Amino acid sequence: MSSGLKNYVLEFDCGADAAGKFYLKDRHKFREQIPLFTGRDDLEMLIRIKRSYETSQIRKYYFGVVVTYIVHCFREDGWDADQKLVHAFLKKQFAYEEIPNPQTSEVLQIALSTTKMSVDDFCKYIERIIHWAAERGWTVPPADTNYRITT
Repeated sequence: MSSGLKNYVLEFDCGADAAGKFYLKDRHKFREQIPLFTGRDDLEMLIRIKRSYETSQIRKYYFGVVVTYIVHCFREDGWDADQKLVHAFLKKQFAYEEIPNPQTSEVLQIALSTTKMSVDDFCKYIERIIHWAAERGWTVPPADTNYRITT
């Protein structure tokens, strides 16, 4: 098997009927992709609840406007910034968990996954970023605009 499939992920929309029986919404896509994995014994299947439309819209605003705008601002300030770097920076600054060491009192800050945040927590995270940006003199465009910036 090709090592190119090491981190290959397949996603299929599915549902469950009243009896709790799972079904695929697009069996054709499933049948097309499954032969890629024939003979493998190292597969994992994950079933999760699909993101809500609201979550998708908020994430589009976050990555499409907030992160993109801050990349632009960082670049204007001379930083060699991109989306990945800014997202990692923002998570470390505004979405972290503190893990104390009871023996040394040292505290580790662990960046949290924005993907696993609730809608409410994700919105609060964005609000903290917007407030921080405003303190720096940057005005992040509000969610209800069609603002796009080219970086």
